[in-house]
Amino acid sequence: MFFSTYNSSYSFQRLQAKIIKIVDVSYGGENGFNQAIELASEALANVKFIQEKKLIGKSLVLANS
Repeated sequence: MFFSTYNSSYSFQRLQAKIIKIVDVSYGGENGFNQAIELASEALANVKFIQEKKLIGKSLVLANS
């Protein structure tokens, strides 16, 4: 809601160029942040955080085997 209000109220072409993907989350706080990362993970595939998260996940799977 904020984004669409902001979009219609202000000129923000520089910000728009930096937006990778818009996702709708069901939670707030840390849970919402984690959900947003999961929903945007495909768009963020080249971001180092996502790569490290996948590596840690694989490590945990191997450790539990």
